Amino acid sequence: MASFQWARIFAEQGHNSHCMCYPDSPLAEKLRHSQLISQEIAFQQYFSPRATWQLRQYIVRHGIDGVFLQSLKDLWVVSPALVGLPCKLIGFAQMWLEGINKKDFLHTLIHKRMDALVTLTPLQSAQVLRCIPFPSEKTHVIPNSIDTRRFSPRLRSDDLRRELGAANSDILVGIVGRLDPQKGQRELIESFAQARRRAPQLPLKLALVGDPTPSSGDEYRRSLEEAIKKHNLDKDVVLAGFRSDIPSVMASLDIFVLNSYQEAFGFVLVEAMASGTAVIATDSGGIPDVVDDGRAGWLVPPKNIDALADTLIEVASHNERRRARAEEGRVYALEKFDELGNFKKISTLLET
Repeated sequence: MASFQWARIFAEQGHNSHCMCYPDSPLAEKLRHSQLISQEIAFQQYFSPRATWQLRQYIVRHGIDGVFLQSLKDLWVVSPALVGLPCKLIGFAQMWLEGINKKDFLHTLIHKRMDALVTLTPLQSAQVLRCIPFPSEKTHVIPNSIDTRRFSPRLRSDDLRRELGAANSDILVGIVGRLDPQKGQRELIESFAQARRRAPQLPLKLALVGDPTPSSGDEYRRSLEEAIKKHNLDKDVVLAGFRSDIPSVMASLDIFVLNSYQEAFGFVLVEAMASGTAVIATDSGGIPDVVDDGRAGWLVPPKNIDALADTLIEVASHNERRRARAEEGRVYALEKFDELGNFKKISTLLET
């Protein structure tokens, strides 16, 4: 939840940080249990004069001189609220946009109020600018970040590995995230089954960490259970559900897989890299930039069961190569995705 993260960091660094969100949203719930200043405003998508007026009054009353917008669709509310105010507006493009054109007159008008746009990766930046009316010279690539102090190879736990069905001598493969068809867990199970058949000498185990997507994920979880049963993998694959100890989970894996069809970034990928775990990820969206075009991990085509099986076998078969690439990934993650380092880049946008 990037908006909460940046609000927290700004507050920790001494800024008078306010967070505004939609009522009863996951962000609102998280803010209620925090010490951050927050305000809930209900509004409809696109024009919402009442919300625009409430936002403007709040900004004037609290003397706010900088607004960070986490969703560009909210420009319809925010841009008119800032008309005539000496307040910087910095937008964040968090999504992978494709096949849409938002360069009409009205979109041009509301995007014009932005002083800067922050994108996650060079690939995503180029893709976003094809779709929206904003100049490249005002666009800055600053990736999502993590508290790298929370992720370390030292958190590896033999007890946790046993909970996930793996002994010390096993090679534990894992995927972390909500259970959803777009995340590619079903294809991973198929690839894992193929790798087990083709390389039975490799002591491979698989853990899927995460709960089903609300309202639609239960059926998908059942399909995963059926796939596990079909391939007789009951002793080799664990559906671990939600876990709160993700830093320890990441460090306890030998191979982390991000098998999404499309991702603009991929927080969990960075967490795994910072934990010193070897990563395999799909060559889609902004992911190649996150793994330094494959130098900090392995890339496979999305939805390609055979290619993922090949890569699982390759990575699991070469311990030294796997560990060396994992160390490269950790160094890269600590240098590029540390939240305090990227906070300095974002705060500079307020000053320029």
